[in-house]
Amino acid sequence: MNTKDLKDKYGEGKTRGIINRAIRAEIPGGAELLDLMDRLSGTDTDITRSLVAIRQQMELEIRKRYDMPTSE
Repeated sequence: MNTKDLKDKYGEGKTRGIINRAIRAEIPGGAELLDLMDRLSGTDTDITRSLVAIRQQMELEIRKRYDMPTSE
């Protein structure tokens, strides 16, 4: 798979939004994690930082699946 496949499957837009849609659909627990991060947005806690780290790992998995660069 490649970046074009990702965009064909999840639509156009900013890379972060497309990756978030893929995380919700393809990564077990992805939707729940992103929903929780939305509810906690604006807070600065150890839990929030942990959730960000987990989301980054999920993003890395999607980038690997779709043969995307690991940083943009």
